[in-house]
Amino acid sequence: MQFVIRALGDYTGKLVAEAAPGMHAEVYAPFGRFQRNPTGDFEVWIAGGVGLSPFIAWLQDENAEGLGRVTLFNFYTPGREFPGMDELGALARKRGVDWVPVPGGPGAPAFRERFEWLVGQVGAAKISISFCGPAGLLSAVRAEMARHGIPASKLHYEQFEFR
Repeated sequence: MQFVIRALGDYTGKLVAEAAPGMHAEVYAPFGRFQRNPTGDFEVWIAGGVGLSPFIAWLQDENAEGLGRVTLFNFYTPGREFPGMDELGALARKRGVDWVPVPGGPGAPAFRERFEWLVGQVGAAKISISFCGPAGLLSAVRAEMARHGIPASKLHYEQFEFR
């Protein structure tokens, strides 16, 4: 079992400083209900910051099928990237996933231009979007979906906020 923990506050700072291989820990099942539901549509995965976590699990699933129909947009703040991003990008490419790192926000050309291109290639009705990230990014994704005629029913999301 592997954990990736960013020291963002008192508790996680202490955890990063004191955790070591071989320690005993109580691990609880994940919270939320964010699961991949491949429908045959072209899948767009959108991760904001640590919202990349569930997509890592999906990439590591050896039984996952249809990953060649997936584009993963990974939004991050430069200087605060998710640890091991280069390795994750390599894993995504190895699994056939189109890995698109997006430094900055939803107005970044890396997102808007590629998203528009994808809609043009496969059609708005054939895109399914899975999102995990903060509410502000979710609002921007919904606006992009509306701009391109993608029905709201095509969005599956797990929303979280930093405390």
